[in-house]
Amino acid sequence: IAYALLLTVFLGIFGTALHHRLPFEADFMRAPGVLPYALLPDGRLSNQLNVQLANKSDLAKTFHTQLASPLNASIELIMPGDPLTLAPRELRRVPIFINFPKDILKNGRTDIVLQVTSGELSSTQSFVLMGPD
Repeated sequence: IAYALLLTVFLGIFGTALHHRLPFEADFMRAPGVLPYALLPDGRLSNQLNVQLANKSDLAKTFHTQLASPLNASIELIMPGDPLTLAPRELRRVPIFINFPKDILKNGRTDIVLQVTSGELSSTQSFVLMGPD
């Protein structure tokens, strides 16, 4: 009886977790083999990263990536092809460039939050912009 009760509880937790999962995944990571930052001709800095988007649903979905925080007009997010439409179960890695002035850095770093939305759903992830000290 204890095993049956334990199995019922486990299946209930699993079912709830499965029901509440997002139908997509978005992971931001530094671009491999690239310096952490580049100096642009206008004096601003640029960080290159990649976003890996996974459409876990059985329908095509459109995704939009944006800066969620800080809401600073001097930070520019450039993502070729944004918004992106992914086929059902498609996984795609896309480059992103974030351009910003040096003066937002503290000790060569500043925290930002990136957001990916698809319809009413969204996912956010913290990321550290890097530059010279």
